[in-house]
Amino acid sequence: MAPDALSQVLKLSNTVLALQRSGMTVQSTEPNAPNVDALWLDTTAGRLKRWTGTVWQIESANTAGDVGAVPTTRTVNGHALSADVTVTKSDVGLSNVANVDQTNANNITSGALSIGNITSTGNMFANGYMRLPVGTNLYH
Repeated sequence: MAPDALSQVLKLSNTVLALQRSGMTVQSTEPNAPNVDALWLDTTAGRLKRWTGTVWQIESANTAGDVGAVPTTRTVNGHALSADVTVTKSDVGLSNVANVDQTNANNITSGALSIGNITSTGNMFANGYMRLPVGTNLYH
C-alpha cells in the first residue's frame, strides 16, 4: 500500500475509533434498540443519523434527493444542469429567425405595415426616414 493511502486509512480508522468512543455507532446497519437521540454514522449511506424514538432522522447536510431537487446530472436540450445554462434560439424553436433589432426602423425590410389608412409592403424605411407613396396625405 502506498504511504499516502496508508496514511488515509489510519486517519479514517482513528476517526471511527474516536466516534465510537463518544458513544456513536459507526456501522452499515441500523443499531438495535437505540436510546432516543442516539447517533449512528451510516457507513453505507455516508450519513449521520439521530434516533427520534421512532425513526432515524438524517442529521448531516441534505442531498439533492433529500429536498427534491433536480440532480445535476440531468440535461435539458443537451445542456447539463451542473452550471448556468445559456439557452440558444434553436433551444426554443427560433433557429430560422434572424437576430435583428426590430426596434430599429432601418432593420424592418419586409412584411406589411399599416398606419391608419396607409398600408405598404416592402421596405418603408430608409436612412431612418419613413418612405410613403407619392401623394400620401398625413392628417393630424
